[in-house]
Amino acid sequence: LDEYGLLSEKTILVHCGYASDDELRLIKKRNAAIAVCPISNHFLNTKIIDVDLLNKSGIDWMIGRFEIRFYNPENPLNRFF
Repeated sequence: LDEYGLLSEKTILVHCGYASDDELRLIKKRNAAIAVCPISNHFLNTKIIDVDLLNKSGIDWMIGRFEIRFYNPENPLNRFF
């Protein structure tokens, strides 16, 4: 993203659970933010980024939410909405 000029203070990255230290430094340098989506990470069984690390690094972050585009009564995620 950075080499194409797409990483800036207007950028909100999503998840970033597997971002390296170098990538996090670049995110901070470009003043980008990260949306942390714990419900999505839980159901996808993926790593949740350490928000304490984001706080210590001075990287802005926010909570994102899992959005279901259609209602399916069989979907266990519906209990969260």
